[in-house]
Amino acid sequence: MAIDRLQSITTKELVPQKSLEGEKTLLKNKTGVPSQPSGDEVQISAEARELKENFENLKIQAQVPTDDSQARIESAKQRIASGFYNQDEILEQTADKILKSDHFRAVIQGSIETGSLVTISPDASEVRTEKVHLARSRMAEGYYQRSDIVTVTAEKIIKDLFA
Repeated sequence: MAIDRLQSITTKELVPQKSLEGEKTLLKNKTGVPSQPSGDEVQISAEARELKENFENLKIQAQVPTDDSQARIESAKQRIASGFYNQDEILEQTADKILKSDHFRAVIQGSIETGSLVTISPDASEVRTEKVHLARSRMAEGYYQRSDIVTVTAEKIIKDLFA
């Protein structure tokens, strides 16, 4: 295929113009003069246009929360604010459900198959002891039990689960 050099016309200077049939688009520069035809043509089938339209509609629908999902989100926020999720029984139930979920098992299985589980090798770079000390002191002070920290963590988990 030969590519003709376009003198000083850039793609920003080309303006799409629909033909009367609506099927083909002619490129005209800003002066209204048609550009040289390249010999290449793209035709999009009616089925492809319909699929694209359906896809765009689904994207719009997915962005609009349903009454049910909005109610569940509000309920979760209220439970977070009230400290409901800080109860040992609830934490154990939540962890148990996560561990038993098919999605979690698939992630772990995939990690095992690809060898991407986090491991510490003898030649690993030095442990960032300052981070370890910070985490330990925060645990001792009860930092991770604070409602604002629990809320942020729970919101991130919920967002990740429903994203």
